[in-house]
Amino acid sequence: MRIASIQTLTPTALPTSLPIRNEQKGSTLNAAVMLAIAVPAILLVLVPCIGLAVAAVAEPATRDAAALRPVSLVQVTFGLLLWAGLFGIPARRALRHIGQRRIVTVDAHEIEIVDANFLGHSTSKTKLANYLGLAHHVRTSVSGTRHELVLVHPDPARSVLIAMADRIGKTETERTAHLLGLPELPARSLYASGGVFLPRLPRLLMLPTLHLPKVQLALAAPTTPKAA
Repeated sequence: MRIASIQTLTPTALPTSLPIRNEQKGSTLNAAVMLAIAVPAILLVLVPCIGLAVAAVAEPATRDAAALRPVSLVQVTFGLLLWAGLFGIPARRALRHIGQRRIVTVDAHEIEIVDANFLGHSTSKTKLANYLGLAHHVRTSVSGTRHELVLVHPDPARSVLIAMADRIGKTETERTAHLLGLPELPARSLYASGGVFLPRLPRLLMLPTLHLPKVQLALAAPTTPKAA
């Protein structure tokens, strides 16, 4: 569950003692819009395909025509699979965001994260000592500005939001970091980790580093014109 997609966190009060336990929920509006687009598009192709399949089974002439043109049949099948993938994959992702919520429990030794959505749930546990520290981040979006306290992990996908409020001061950040026994990190550490806000690029998409040979330019001494 991406930190940027989290809309609510309860309880809203900042943590003052261990264990810390909160429930986070994401927005389902974007997922609902995607489903409203993807499902009709899939049905637009699926319903005629079912009709053609039924006709092919019922009428031998249709089967004979398909057998005489196997290349056309492969082309049609490939197009249908491409269309299904084009809208089916976003639809599946949208389903994963329906009812998405996360329960985070932090004690003195480990963090337990339970992610649940429309398709099921998963649980993961990580030692608290594996986290680099606590970062105070201010996020600005269309809906406004919010302050976040994020546990920074070397693996950006495993960084965890533990507190969110309209305003979090330096004193509250220091107190929470002391409570967890972790150092306070600057907000840029989230960007430096490469994945909480800026996703890592696949290796194939990275441009190779060009090592150009050093060229030394010899400046010729100025010449004085000869006297006539």
